[in-house]
Amino acid sequence: MKSRIVVFLAALMALAVSGCWEEKWAAVHLSGFDHGRREDRVVAWFTVEDGRGRRTSFVPGGIMCCAEVPEKWRPGIKFKVRWEYGSEEGPPPPDYVEVELPEYERKDLENLNVHFYPDGRVKAIVSAYGPGSVFYPMLKTDRPPFIPNEDKTESLKKIGLEKYAKSFGYFEPTKKDLEWAKQWLEDNSKEEVK
Repeated sequence: MKSRIVVFLAALMALAVSGCWEEKWAAVHLSGFDHGRREDRVVAWFTVEDGRGRRTSFVPGGIMCCAEVPEKWRPGIKFKVRWEYGSEEGPPPPDYVEVELPEYERKDLENLNVHFYPDGRVKAIVSAYGPGSVFYPMLKTDRPPFIPNEDKTESLKKIGLEKYAKSFGYFEPTKKDLEWAKQWLEDNSKEEVK
């Protein structure tokens, strides 16, 4: 019996060493959003380095292909983000900021969106939606100036969450998508978005 256990453990170690249990990564588009954009202090470029040391650089103004994220979310996925401003005014950014990716699902493996805030905070989100969507997984306080327009919010109120989501034709909305949109509606029925 002991010899079988030893053989089993040796086989497990051999698999681990051979890389058969390696985590799978998916290619996603990389975008950056500057929430504190001012003429004298815009993010000129940034890089994202994943936990494997692979780095992707980005110059704002479009979408860069491709960064990589693990196909399956797990707690503790972190990326290093480095950036520079387009001017020398104000304090320079830190050498890098480490950001942890919030939970995402397989259907979200479309975009890695990096958000830069005036106070130096940086957030990264993996989502099939953009920050202008009511289904984008971001708190209302973190969205400005990227907020769903009034037409989207009104359409959503009129036809309902699920019907609205299906109207895009990409995929069925998940329970989590509907929760984000419901939260958006509740927040916007109480007060105007600023």
